[in-house]
Amino acid sequence: MVVELVSTTNFTFLTGASHPEEMVERAAEMGLQAIGITDRMSLAGVVRAHVRLKEIAREEVTRKDPNITGRDVIAHAKRIRSQTRTDPSSRLEEPLPETAEPEPKTYRSLPKLLIGSRLSFADAPFELVVLAPDRQAYARLSRLLTLGKRRAEKGGCTLYLSDLETWGEGLAALLFTADPFTSPAYGPSPSEAEGRGGGRTINPLGSWTKKLSSLHLAMTPAYDGRDTERFVARAQEAERLGLPLAATADPLMHRGARRRLADILTCIRERCTVETLGTRALPNAERRLRGPEEFARLFSSHPEAIENAQEIAAACAFSLDELAYEYPDEIVAGEPPQARLERLAREGLDWRYPDGVPETSRALVERELALIGKLNYAPYFLTVHDIVAFARSRGILAQGRGSAANSVTCYALGITEIAPERITMV
Repeated sequence: MVVELVSTTNFTFLTGASHPEEMVERAAEMGLQAIGITDRMSLAGVVRAHVRLKEIAREEVTRKDPNITGRDVIAHAKRIRSQTRTDPSSRLEEPLPETAEPEPKTYRSLPKLLIGSRLSFADAPFELVVLAPDRQAYARLSRLLTLGKRRAEKGGCTLYLSDLETWGEGLAALLFTADPFTSPAYGPSPSEAEGRGGGRTINPLGSWTKKLSSLHLAMTPAYDGRDTERFVARAQEAERLGLPLAATADPLMHRGARRRLADILTCIRERCTVETLGTRALPNAERRLRGPEEFARLFSSHPEAIENAQEIAAACAFSLDELAYEYPDEIVAGEPPQARLERLAREGLDWRYPDGVPETSRALVERELALIGKLNYAPYFLTVHDIVAFARSRGILAQGRGSAANSVTCYALGITEIAPERITMV
């Protein structure tokens, strides 16, 4: 079992070179058991990843059903192909021949989606990738990001380590410290430090770690020919900090063919041309999603880092399927919303029809109330009723409009002014 805890998609604007859908689809093709969508200061990409995984699950059921010929799967592949061709980023990949019939994709696994975000802090020199193991942790992560975005100008997000003490409870975190070979804060490489008494070291840990469900030091390759030595330095750092290691390839793209697109995004971000991009360009196409075999080979010298990553993924049980729109309860004086709505609607009918309520209107309102109860929409109707009642109490004109005008319930509540039996609106 191999998992990828971290990935950056195009929802990290001008950095990620692949869509969330492409990341999870590629993970399924390669046989990863879990993949994290962890864009910078955002949860925006996780919905598309979630939807694509559900589509893949349905495609697999269709493919394995002996009663299905495969025509539907091919039609779906054509649709995906058409969408891909309208995506400018896909033009960097070799297109399918016009005369070739697209083969249905096959998937080695249906990976678990790990939901999280990459966080940076105004008062810290490191980054954290945090994952939500359960719904409560997801809610706190959402509040944390909302707090940071409200502090900053549009498009920004300002967080402090102290914010984690309030909103970090239950989150699983990977600590990304500076590269030990390139950052002066961490001194020279281990081999370079031997004859000079070692480099400077810092301890980034503090009280902010107390409420996290787990904290690991991220072991990430740089693909520069020094990763063997780099991993040794990371293991020493982990021992010094008292943290376990967790392996991640930290991909920016689902395939290496997106390297040129990644460089173009960097040009836009850095406001330079391809000719002047220089060392800011990716040195190679290695910042891509890795299959199980490649991943295991990459971190073969530190199998415990792979095992720890698997444990983190196994502890993350949260799914977006757990979420639903939750309207305020609208409980008044202990009366449940549905009971209050039914009482107000029936009283409203007597008010609207002082000479007697037509049987058709009475039957229709009962039918509507039953449907409203089934859908749990009563709180919404009550909110609109209270707004209209307040407006009229202050002499403010208020009028319901749209399809609600055909609702007997809205007419009885005073939200609309035209009796439904007088119109033929759908």
